Amino acid sequence: MESTSFASQSHEFQLEQSLRKFPWLIPAVTLLVLNAFSVLHHWCEHVGYNKERESNTFWFPLGMGIGNHDVHHHAPHLSWFTLWRGLFSRPKTTSESKAIYGVLFDPHFEHYEVK
Repeated sequence: MESTSFASQSHEFQLEQSLRKFPWLIPAVTLLVLNAFSVLHHWCEHVGYNKERESNTFWFPLGMGIGNHDVHHHAPHLSWFTLWRGLFSRPKTTSESKAIYGVLFDPHFEHYEVK
């Protein structure tokens, strides 16, 4: 038990030393992760197979957009809370995994045009 505790403390010490050498590391990784979420959110919202559509209906983690963008364009006076509640009863047109697969592997998966 003590050796595990000592190893854990040693690892924490090494991490602390590394962060002192590279103080920019945490902000850089944070920006990288947030940018990845932003790109994935954009892909979920604005890319797909249906050229007649302007945006998708989807559920996205961390509350980054409620995914009811299409309704927002047709009824901009509705609050975010109303759109969020309505999202539970609407069929979803995409997901994070579909967006990643489509963008990376399917040439027919295209960015929607704004009309």
